[in-house]
Amino acid sequence: SITIRTVRARLCMPLVQLLVHRGEISKAKELLDGIEISEEQQEQLIRALSLATIANAEGHHRAALENAEKALSLGESLGFGGMFAKDELIEALEATLGLGDLDKVEELLNRHSDQVGSRPAIFSAATVERFRAWLEHARRRDDSVAPHFKRAEATLRELGMPFYLALTLLDHGEWLVGQSRANEAGPLLEEARATFESLSETM
Repeated sequence: SITIRTVRARLCMPLVQLLVHRGEISKAKELLDGIEISEEQQEQLIRALSLATIANAEGHHRAALENAEKALSLGESLGFGGMFAKDELIEALEATLGLGDLDKVEELLNRHSDQVGSRPAIFSAATVERFRAWLEHARRRDDSVAPHFKRAEATLRELGMPFYLALTLLDHGEWLVGQSRANEAGPLLEEARATFESLSETM
């Protein structure tokens, strides 16, 4: 059964994400430390996923991967994709990319690229496109990067998922800056910033 504590833990996760992506990591840590987490699997999943998000933001990718894999394992043992399944995949990919393990990135992408039909599957496809872009960049195939970002952005706009769209726009903009294309990056980064601010005001 769902307890009040579990509801609070669930609400904690999106706040941790938002704070992290606004650069307020210390506030994210304070928020997580202030939430009572039991040994119940769902609450442990949320804690592991929150720790993975914070660790990735701090560049501690090994710790992030350990926590993301724990969250993935807990999600599977609960017998459902779960409301945070998309975030478990994202943090695992972020960590694996940060560690430079491109073969494992490819493995994760391939594992989730054949899902079709449902809304979660469509979101997974957008996530695969977003991280396929970074994989192409890591393999020095920058001519192939932009189409992946653009397909991810189009899908996320269609799904109406502003937070994840903002993350993708941020990635796309950062890649453009790295390609000495700051003028093209400006509108993407501004849209991402405005979205994060707007979401903060609603929480």
